[in-house]
Amino acid sequence: MQIRRNLWSSYTGGDVYQYTLSNGVMEVSVTNFGCAITAINLPDASKNVRNIVLGYDSLEKYLHDKYYVGAIIGRFANRIAGGILPVNGTKYQLSVNEPANNNHLHGGFNGFNKKLFTVVSEQANDKTAAVIFQYRSEHMEEGYLGNLDLTITYELSASNELMIRYYAQTDQDTHINLTNHTYFNLDPSQKSAIGQVLFIHSDQYLENNKQFLPCGEVKWIETAQYDFRQARPINKYWSDLAKGYNIYYLLDKERSNGPDAILASETSGISVSIKTSFPGILLYSGDYLDTPYLVNQGI
Repeated sequence: MQIRRNLWSSYTGGDVYQYTLSNGVMEVSVTNFGCAITAINLPDASKNVRNIVLGYDSLEKYLHDKYYVGAIIGRFANRIAGGILPVNGTKYQLSVNEPANNNHLHGGFNGFNKKLFTVVSEQANDKTAAVIFQYRSEHMEEGYLGNLDLTITYELSASNELMIRYYAQTDQDTHINLTNHTYFNLDPSQKSAIGQVLFIHSDQYLENNKQFLPCGEVKWIETAQYDFRQARPINKYWSDLAKGYNIYYLLDKERSNGPDAILASETSGISVSIKTSFPGILLYSGDYLDTPYLVNQGI
């Protein structure tokens, strides 16, 4: 196991690096700008090395990225209606960076995806390689209450497991909801990823309105277009959908010790199994991707 570090550029007076974790078969590249995954390279069934995630090859492109490619999202992933966030009976006004719908989205105008993280540790041994990043979000940044200290760990194992660990500590009551926003395409020779096969261990989802805000009701899966309990191509019922997938599935934790989700390409022979400690997983089919990408190019 090893870690390579390359200096990319500088931003707000700090150095921007790309770190590549390698086990000799699989390589995961991450940067301290936005704590983003920039590439995951591994061989397909024909031994051809492929990058199975969307990413950019320079800091400049990440500075202008509109799709949160590969980044850590926070303080709060997804949308907050009107940017109004209640804490202990008091309503706080967050920044509204989705003005067309009057919503706060993915942490605001300068969320964690646009922050320069500090690298506090690089560790490699025979079994794992890991990089640990930290960032302090100051009180009232983007309208959020309290100082928040965030630690993100990316760790690659010798058995091709990539683990992302999130740790946050605050000095006041506040809300936090973190995620990683990597887009997967397990067959990058294809410009659309929705023909790939997906399994999600879930029989419930959160009902959304037209702005993708949860309505507060948990729905049982009763129609085929939302059902991934049997692995199938993502686009099998595409014509039955108004606008692709942007759905939060509640995972069936009590009846499964295996993967929570599996994405696979029958062409490349590559599959990705996902396991999370969170109660659910959001499926987004990349319907709003645009230049330099194409619609649905990543999941």
